[in-house]
Amino acid sequence: MIGVSPPGVLRSVPIRSLAIAIFLVATPAAADVRIALLPISVHASGEESGYLQSGLSEMIAARLDQYNGVIVVNTASEAGPSSGTVAAREAGRAVGADFVLYGAFTRFGDGASLDMRCARVEGSDGEDQAAARRIFIQSGNLAEIIPQLDTLAQKVARYAFGAGGEAPQVPGTNDGTAQHAATGPSEKAFEALSDRVKAIERALFPPVASGESPAMGPSGEDGEGGLVR
Repeated sequence: MIGVSPPGVLRSVPIRSLAIAIFLVATPAAADVRIALLPISVHASGEESGYLQSGLSEMIAARLDQYNGVIVVNTASEAGPSSGTVAAREAGRAVGADFVLYGAFTRFGDGASLDMRCARVEGSDGEDQAAARRIFIQSGNLAEIIPQLDTLAQKVARYAFGAGGEAPQVPGTNDGTAQHAATGPSEKAFEALSDRVKAIERALFPPVASGESPAMGPSGEDGEGGLVR
């Protein structure tokens, strides 16, 4: 005997499936965010300032690249360091970016700082630097700043994906921060770059002699390290 389904049961299955299919098609996938990384201004004496500029850009770009949905547009060959938000936005528009990341590395006395800003490219040209997200790192030398670039990248990614939103996850991690594999080509490249940076630091900026007073940082900063929101 052939069973007879209650009225409406057979019709409800395809209708439910159709509704799910329409929902999946209508739900937009998370759009990628293009971040233009401008050349970093380097305020330090010595012939290796160009290497410091390219090295910092490479390390920041590599960390941002590890976030799902982030596309880094390195503008090192197309643009020079930016002197402000308006000029930075113009450079970002030129490469079709959604956000622009720019800033400066400064070596002062026995300290060093990295002052970066991330701004929405389509923001008003009348807005000044206060409208951009600032990430400031200060430490004793560049070698001590490098480990904090992971946090810098996380803050930039979170800002780019919306105020108060979660940063996109890095494949293979639970907290979204950029963590490099213990072994592999990328980690070896980072180690080699870090070693060379340390060698440059030793050659260009010898330790302060005993008894000398360390130079004060910009605006009277006392040289204490840290990441400022």
